[in-house]
Amino acid sequence: MNTLTATKKISLLRHAKSDWGNPGVPDHDRPLNARGRRSAPLIAQYIQGQQIGVDVILVSTALRAQQTLELLVAAWPERVPTVFSKQNLYLATPQAILQEIAKLDEQWNSAMVIGHNPGLGDLACLFAEKALEYPTACLSAFSVRVDRWEDITMPELPRAELIHYCRPRELE
Repeated sequence: MNTLTATKKISLLRHAKSDWGNPGVPDHDRPLNARGRRSAPLIAQYIQGQQIGVDVILVSTALRAQQTLELLVAAWPERVPTVFSKQNLYLATPQAILQEIAKLDEQWNSAMVIGHNPGLGDLACLFAEKALEYPTACLSAFSVRVDRWEDITMPELPRAELIHYCRPRELE
């Protein structure tokens, strides 16, 4: 019998609010709007204040996700290693997100994914085993009982405990 002793932590952060003011801009290239530029630092402060550890960040290459990342790390005292993934995180399904998480190096025990709905919110709901509202800049963090990142797979998700859930409007 395999007894799990390790715990991995996964934080899921939807990118901050993007600007829809220029309809000619491709979706991948939409920047943050003013509200997004205000909410991302609030979430960064929440993460820091709640001591939500982040050893590595997986992030979509979409401009709004990149700008969210920049605002987060600007508020933190230390740089965090970052992995960029357009093919597998831009508008990814929960399964595609998990496939990226499964590739993580075992030196890291906590990972953050900055991505998009509906996949990111759907994954949060699957981990939480309940419906969660997942607006822009929403953060959920889970403690997952697994030994290795590659053990976090679908359709049999391991047991996860929701340890943080925060929407930016709660911080304003």
